[in-house]
Amino acid sequence: MLFTVQCVLVATLAVFARAYPNQAGYDLRDSLYQLYRDDGPREALLEDSHWPNAEIKLGQVGGLAVAPNDNLVVFHRGNRRWSWDTFNSDNTYALKSLGPIVNDTLVHIDTKTGKKTNSHGSNLFYMPHGLTIDAEGNHWLTDVALHQVFRFPPGAKSADLTLGTAFIPGDSDTTFCKPTDVAVASNGDFFVADGYCNSRILKFSKNGTLLNKWGRSRDSGEELVDDMFKIPHSLSLIENHDVLCVADREDRRVICYNAGIQDPSKTGEPTIYLVQPNEIGRVFAIEYSPLDKLMYAVVDPSTNNLNARGFAIDMSTGQKLPFGIIEKSVDSQPHDVTVSPNGNDVYLGDIGTLGSRVYRFSNNQKNYFGKSFGWF
Repeated sequence: MLFTVQCVLVATLAVFARAYPNQAGYDLRDSLYQLYRDDGPREALLEDSHWPNAEIKLGQVGGLAVAPNDNLVVFHRGNRRWSWDTFNSDNTYALKSLGPIVNDTLVHIDTKTGKKTNSHGSNLFYMPHGLTIDAEGNHWLTDVALHQVFRFPPGAKSADLTLGTAFIPGDSDTTFCKPTDVAVASNGDFFVADGYCNSRILKFSKNGTLLNKWGRSRDSGEELVDDMFKIPHSLSLIENHDVLCVADREDRRVICYNAGIQDPSKTGEPTIYLVQPNEIGRVFAIEYSPLDKLMYAVVDPSTNNLNARGFAIDMSTGQKLPFGIIEKSVDSQPHDVTVSPNGNDVYLGDIGTLGSRVYRFSNNQKNYFGKSFGWF
């Protein structure tokens, strides 16, 4: 009986899809295929193949964030690519003579129309990486070539806070080595993932004073423990639980720590393993959606058996549902992820060699016709 009802629903929706192919903002026939195919796992999110506007041209996407006005902001590398000869053996930037990127490295996209509304950031950055926008609209940016972290107030063309020394990699309390990401608390405290060389997390006050730090690299053959990292690549702060989660990329895990906002003495204490090593592959970025209580993680699709570009992780049950499943022949390398404030849309930034772009996925949770997956 259930099968018969599903067949009727599919037939009815298929007719509607033919008559109104763009009614839902993406091709309904694609969604029907995703919902009812029997040859693979059902996906948590459905890709919107008509977004963004095809006229938007991007370089390698370093970071993504949704601004307070709901625009998506993309921090990209323009005409510059990170390749084998970009850095010297001592982690200094090998292409300094090229000067800063001449393209606008920050592109604002209207999330409703998919059209570009604004762009800026030319002649400022050398190798863009992380982007975070806090509740006040400040843009936090990391540049791995400069080995620096910047805070730009809303609408500002220059930073009001700069940490690190330009082009000088270091491991002191005032220097970084290819910092990757920033997470910001409501009280102004912020965390920096540092990064490709130092394998550590640093916590600062609003004015840039170092408050705490933890993390270390792992020697060859040494057992992996809680305070070790191999490229902490992305951060996500769950402030109401006082937890900071870290995407430990090359250890292929997500581990969470006490953020120390409520009790600074507990900063850096491990709390939970959200993703065990090798469970979903190399984890490049994470982003928490508080309304859904879901953590979104984007991964190297070639390192999980589903060839999925991402997973939606239920923070209550630990259940992980894939999204962005692709054919193995497709070259895709997700680099960052962000989610809309209402939790309905997830944005993925890709740096694959077939084209650098952003993708929008729509939350498919409500499309299972009442079937529960343990989500809130």
